[in-house]
Amino acid sequence: METRRFEIADRLSLLSSATAALQDLGYTVTESAPAAGVVVGSKQRDAEEAGQVAGQIALTIALAALGAAYNPTWDKTQSIHLTLVISPVGQNGPQEIRVSFDRYITNNHGELWRTELVDDPLIYQQFYDRLNQGLTIERHT
Repeated sequence: METRRFEIADRLSLLSSATAALQDLGYTVTESAPAAGVVVGSKQRDAEEAGQVAGQIALTIALAALGAAYNPTWDKTQSIHLTLVISPVGQNGPQEIRVSFDRYITNNHGELWRTELVDDPLIYQQFYDRLNQGLTIERHT
């Protein structure tokens, strides 16, 4: 899911296409080391879900009826971080791209309260689809 092989010997060209694909998907590149074949980036997203908020409010009301105080907490925002590494497979041969995504979730109190590896295959597929589209266009121009 995280790693794909590309029959392209030019690592810098592949890195440039991968960076463009990430930017097309809304990521901001925060670090880049072209000689090492590394790109790091992130994007911000809303993490609030109506069901989670409603559940916390219902719990607050139920506990208040019992005389207990409760400070409801739910996901508010998320920062999705990515690390992309391009490695050669042999000399003057194909390149492997490994990309990983993780989420940093902040709650409604402004506290970082959860981090997790993104294991949704769709996120990875979207990146590789966009990269393949870019490479196809590049080959035909």
